[in-house]
Amino acid sequence: PKPKPEPTPKPKATMAPADGAVQLWAQPGAGLAFATIASVLLVAVRVRRQLKELNLHINDTASLAERKKRFDTSVRYLAEAPPSMSVALLDRDASIGKEIGQQRFKRIMHKKLIVAMVGLPARGKSYIVKMLLRYMSFCKGIGGKVFNVGDYRRKHGLAGVGSTFFNAENQEAMKAREHMAHAVLGEALAWLEEAPNNRIAIFDATNTTVNRREMIKERLKTLPHLGVMFIESICDDHVVLNRNYRLKLQNADYKGRDPEQALHDFLERVRAYEAVYEPVEDSEVGGQASYVKIYNVGDKIAARNCSGFLQSCISYYLQNIHVSPRRIWICQPAEARYRHAGHSGAGLTLDLPPTSARSRLRARRVQSDNTLLGHGSPASAQAQAQHRFRRSPSPSRIAYDDSVADWDIEITKEGRQFALDLCRFVVGEVSQGEKKMEEGPTDEIGCVVLTAPDKRSAATIEHLSFVCSVQETSLLRPLHYGDLTDLSLHELELEYADVLDARNADPLNFRYPGAGGESYLDCIQRLEPLIVELERQRRDVVVVAALEVAQCIYGYFMGYEQKDVPHINLNPHCVYELRPGPFRTEEEVIMPGSYF
Repeated sequence: PKPKPEPTPKPKATMAPADGAVQLWAQPGAGLAFATIASVLLVAVRVRRQLKELNLHINDTASLAERKKRFDTSVRYLAEAPPSMSVALLDRDASIGKEIGQQRFKRIMHKKLIVAMVGLPARGKSYIVKMLLRYMSFCKGIGGKVFNVGDYRRKHGLAGVGSTFFNAENQEAMKAREHMAHAVLGEALAWLEEAPNNRIAIFDATNTTVNRREMIKERLKTLPHLGVMFIESICDDHVVLNRNYRLKLQNADYKGRDPEQALHDFLERVRAYEAVYEPVEDSEVGGQASYVKIYNVGDKIAARNCSGFLQSCISYYLQNIHVSPRRIWICQPAEARYRHAGHSGAGLTLDLPPTSARSRLRARRVQSDNTLLGHGSPASAQAQAQHRFRRSPSPSRIAYDDSVADWDIEITKEGRQFALDLCRFVVGEVSQGEKKMEEGPTDEIGCVVLTAPDKRSAATIEHLSFVCSVQETSLLRPLHYGDLTDLSLHELELEYADVLDARNADPLNFRYPGAGGESYLDCIQRLEPLIVELERQRRDVVVVAALEVAQCIYGYFMGYEQKDVPHINLNPHCVYELRPGPFRTEEEVIMPGSYF
């Protein structure tokens, strides 16, 4: 066969450079003139490129100057801004060069709020106010203050006035009451303007008429950065009302007076308010009324137009409050072996405080009726206890035994004994009739346990989990030390003395360096949903949490400020019993081991 002719190679097409420059190729045999023209064109291309870069640099310099000018203008605007406004400049890219970053401004308007209470006397308004302020200041970091018209009246020499002072037909007294309401509202408005973080002023008065509420709105017309929200407390539960009436007799208006006469006078005052009482309606404030109505302190909630940030926070919290008596037991997990070795979370001691007198009385009461634990009790009672708590640990185990191998090796001997004592204490307390069991057969007592999903907490509630409902939540996880996790206190002092100094200088805001490192403030913000859950619970609750987490929960219910939380002293192997009440939270420190 004839060989195939080889294809003639086609000339390769030359592509223009990416930068658009003209490229000339000198052909063989070209004359001197053509070569000269090619050289001139190449020089022209280079000059054009340099001029282009120079022009870009000039434009960049002009753009940078303009950006600096706008930045200076923004800084001056910040300095001249009213105290009610906070302007934040975020994500400013100050890069210089060809890659010019985009400037981004974000302006955040922090509106402030007047919360006006509405309701007849002894309807729980002051109780709601105290709980609301505690939540907003501790969990949200928002400053608030109560301005009570009754306290203003007593402070200015009108303490102990009779019920006729509150009668609508007493024109002179009505003028005096209106004057005091204007004065107290003026103090609230002045306080809101004093500092940027003064965000919520609570106007605590009856405010039972439409005219009074319209007066509040008229005062705020000239202050567009202030909003108004009404919280109306409605109560028709006679048991709650009678209890509140008795509590009202303890204030300065009835100090030293006969209880029956004082109660009669107070009821006359309530009737005077009932005669002119007008509930909050949707048509008020030009049809834009923002309010929350609370029936019987938590039995029912009605809310309207709570779209602002502060209003939504308040509405959410008020949906979870109640006045049912309950107990919250806070304790730390059982002591672990690495704490004896000087872990970074150490510093705890087993020098426990003496048991209070009430604790000793309760200990004797529990010892006198140990049917649930089978201590010398009749066979019928013991059988009944085993029927009610079929999943409970063996009644014969009343002390820690070294031969028992069903514990995690991390827990110390003292920690294991504390876990046993904690179970016996909770079962004994709940079963004494202070909290009744639910109707019908059940294996669980009227108590819930909240704990972190870790080994120490699981070992602490190992026995308690047989008789109580247990809820594990990562919200209760210990404070994360970042890169310093698993370091002993001695190692921290040797290698990270500067970190310890920074922590001691500002323990609330100091965040441990490294991935996942947290501060006390981070822990408080993380615990907000759990705190609301504790407010919602109507059963007794056992909270097993590490020291820092326990300090935050204890500090909230005891009314501590955020800055004082790191300095709260809580001992290990102790149970802190908190009983939230209408005026304060009562506390008792209990050593479960001393009960038995």
